[in-house]
Amino acid sequence: MIALISFLLAASSFLNEMNLAQSLTAVLGGTAIRYQTTFGLFTFFLGLGALFFDILKAYISTRKILLYSQLAMILIGLLGPVLIKELDPITRNQYQTLFILLSYLPVCMCGLISGFELPALISSENNLEIKKFNALAWDYLGMFSISIAFPLWLLYSFGVLGVSIIATCLSLLSFIIIYKSKLIFKQDRKKIKELHPIFNFKSLVYLFLCFLLSFCSFCYELLIAKVLGDIFNNETLAYSAGIGFLLLGLGLGALYAEKIGKPIKALINVELILIAFCSLQFALIHGLAALAHASLDLKFITENLFLAFMFFSPFPLIIGFLTGLELPLILKLYPFPKRIGLPVAMNYTGALFAGFLTPFFLLPIFAAATAFQFVCCINILALTVLILMQKNLLNLSTFAFPVVILVFFIPIRYFNHQAEQIFLKTYYYELNLTDLSFESVKNFLNVTKSIPEVQRFVSIYQNIDVIKKSSHPYFGNEGTTLYLNKQPQFDSKNWMTYHKSMVLGAFNIQGSVPQNILICGGGDGILARVLLSQKEIDKITLIELDSKILELARSEKEFLKLNQGSLNNPRVQVINDDAYNYLHSTDQTYDAIFVDFPYPDNFDLGRLYSLEFYKILKNKLSLNGFLIFDAPIRRYMNMKEQKVSDQQILEATLNAAGFKSLFPFGSIEPFIFASNQERHLNFNYSKLPEPIENRTFVNMVSLGKTLDEDLAKTPINSIYHPVRFFRNE
Repeated sequence: MIALISFLLAASSFLNEMNLAQSLTAVLGGTAIRYQTTFGLFTFFLGLGALFFDILKAYISTRKILLYSQLAMILIGLLGPVLIKELDPITRNQYQTLFILLSYLPVCMCGLISGFELPALISSENNLEIKKFNALAWDYLGMFSISIAFPLWLLYSFGVLGVSIIATCLSLLSFIIIYKSKLIFKQDRKKIKELHPIFNFKSLVYLFLCFLLSFCSFCYELLIAKVLGDIFNNETLAYSAGIGFLLLGLGLGALYAEKIGKPIKALINVELILIAFCSLQFALIHGLAALAHASLDLKFITENLFLAFMFFSPFPLIIGFLTGLELPLILKLYPFPKRIGLPVAMNYTGALFAGFLTPFFLLPIFAAATAFQFVCCINILALTVLILMQKNLLNLSTFAFPVVILVFFIPIRYFNHQAEQIFLKTYYYELNLTDLSFESVKNFLNVTKSIPEVQRFVSIYQNIDVIKKSSHPYFGNEGTTLYLNKQPQFDSKNWMTYHKSMVLGAFNIQGSVPQNILICGGGDGILARVLLSQKEIDKITLIELDSKILELARSEKEFLKLNQGSLNNPRVQVINDDAYNYLHSTDQTYDAIFVDFPYPDNFDLGRLYSLEFYKILKNKLSLNGFLIFDAPIRRYMNMKEQKVSDQQILEATLNAAGFKSLFPFGSIEPFIFASNQERHLNFNYSKLPEPIENRTFVNMVSLGKTLDEDLAKTPINSIYHPVRFFRNE
């Protein structure tokens, strides 16, 4: 009974947490940031909840605490996503920061109430010594199950509001089982003043260690999730599955910690293993990713996203197991064993700091590879403090040990860079490894050395990869290709087909050249260059989220050669902002909107192909205005034994947003043209400009509009009920 209740309580709480994180992502964007910050807040408030439970149980029966907590979770499950949606901070020009903070309030409440649950359940008198760790294990198992089910099935099958109902049903089921159960709980009627912790120097040091070690461990996991999200272009799955395996490892570690008899020696060994393992993780993950992409025998892993993440699951699982040992071992060393609430709270506080500092400090300043080493250095500091606390360990070799580790870090930076380059070259040049013999691997590595390095720029939003092919005769044509998160943005040899098809095709279908144009994305400046060739255009407003792209477009020789300095043209106004946010706050309307975003193969990008975003775009168009964007229309998804193309999804979404006429075109580079007015759309080939490149001309062919009866059965992509988009195969 305890195991079942523990599983259900954890599942409902964590499902609410992940659903609230997704709600915040839908409203504010930034999947990685939302998942990291919400998990940090959720974990911190879990600790506060555990502390408050010690106070509450002196006044309220434990059974009532459990029952009331489930009623509160029902309210959070039902109202939390709705509250976040209604607050909608992006639309608030005044007091936006306040509304953002209020949006995070349901996550804090969810964590606080969840913090009551496990301590209350452990206080059961039913075979307590046998069942309490069993309850802990089932608690972690419940969270682990949700972390896998949410991104792979629940979110895309039911949407945010549907998942909200499922979480509510789980809480209601938990309430009924607890109410009907015959569990007996211990009651503790101690006065509040008796619950205050006792401090001395040793206890303060151990509290500091609880904080530092927790901070390091959760930073390691969030950095792993970031790396895996970059490799597989799926941050939602990377963070949810990564956290899930971390929690599973925490449970296993906590169970194993009970069997350890020498806590100080074991804790030092745990930190040594953790530092060594995590310092090598970046190189190991990229090396394995390169192997999985290159080996013909392992291709099945990269072809299935779930298998790919299962392949890399040992990394967060091992970190979780080692981290699961830390807190129990520290509690064994803590001088006041009956006052464990504060050490647990400090442990959760470390997770809170990791959740905020990782996306806002570590990744923007250091990038993932260096961030791993930075966190390892903090871990070494914690290990040094731990050793200094033990008088019998104070000798010359002990003091030399941290220095040796730091020296060991020097070559790791080189290995990290080389491993990343091997993966990038394997991915972009589609290198194959025929077998896993020593000679085959050696030849493979020699081939990667002969290929020019992939130039990678890292911004807070994306990885920007520049591939220069001219110096190697065996791989591709000469020229430069830009990739954003491994999606092609432009190629210096074939850029005309995409950009001229988009501009000349749109103007030909429209029958005129608009005067006031908005570009969403397009920070490389090439689309602006092509538009500037039309003298009828008075003004171009370009909104680009990533300042790094704008910096490269204005300074890098390869970019300037292609965009011809378009971003410095007086007819072009460049705004560094999120298009979704900017369009919410402006009253300006445009004659045409050109959307130049990467294909939506993750939730953040899918948000820019959603019903909500298309409605905003429509409202910013003049009466005779049009929208054009590059569209993933040649790809398919399986849904209830029917094949639903991305073209159908996008057309159904545009129809639902209110666009009157649609025209998909492009046999080489596909686009969708959407008009604000109901009219017949087609090419007038006699009015195409002369001369026009052959590939551009060939690209200007209609792809046919989906039948209305098919559109009626097609799912609509919404930020609250997203539809999967897949890469071209």
